[in-house]
Amino acid sequence: MILFLGLALGFVSSFLGIGGGLFLVPLLPKIYKLTPYQSIVLSLSFIFISVTINTVQYHFQKKIVWPLVLQMAPFIVIGGLIGSLIAKQVDGNYLRVFLLLFLILMSFSFLNTVLKLMARNLESKNKKNYFANLAPHKLGVIAGLLSGFAGVGSGVFLNWLVLNNKNISPKEEAPTVNAMMIFVCLGVFISAFFSDLNLLSEFYSKVGLDSFLLMIIGIIAGSYVGKILNNKNLHQLRIICLTLITFILAMTVLYELI
Repeated sequence: MILFLGLALGFVSSFLGIGGGLFLVPLLPKIYKLTPYQSIVLSLSFIFISVTINTVQYHFQKKIVWPLVLQMAPFIVIGGLIGSLIAKQVDGNYLRVFLLLFLILMSFSFLNTVLKLMARNLESKNKKNYFANLAPHKLGVIAGLLSGFAGVGSGVFLNWLVLNNKNISPKEEAPTVNAMMIFVCLGVFISAFFSDLNLLSEFYSKVGLDSFLLMIIGIIAGSYVGKILNNKNLHQLRIICLTLITFILAMTVLYELI
């Protein structure tokens, strides 16, 4: 199971540019008997490994728009730290309602882009989009808050952001989001490990080194496949996948609320 999760995580990170928390956060508590909060932190630990591996390789291929990443990086960390602290204090159902509304909005936005592409309106970079034109520090805080709140959503938001940025080409979208996700994870780590010094030892006792190694092997293999697809002209397929994933995740959150 953990090897399969690693393959899936590496693939979706390198090709779609999402962290993979959407399937890790629900599954990890069942596999390792973790609390919901521990599941979020462990999920981001695995995601951190995945996006770091991808970012190093994409950097040498010169596919990352570093000026935008570095502009947003410190604010992503701050947002993740704040979101993680708030998540400990807020009722989980309120967070799920917020996440549900956000995912529905993202799903319709991706769907709108797909319809434009299918109509051969290649002007998919929406210059009038309100959020896409916000200052980098505001965008970074939003991405960090999403991750700190629920462990999912930041990759979706960042994908939507770069998709609406006219200065980022389709082949630069997933690589740039991977670089941003490194800082998303860092913000939550700082909050989690400094507020609970025993968290690392708890992970080691429940998860074990063998699971971490299997996860890394799976991530590397999945990332390799994802990078091959990212080099091909599959922009429309990528957005369709993002649309379906955000919709399915929204329905999953709705089911949990009901």
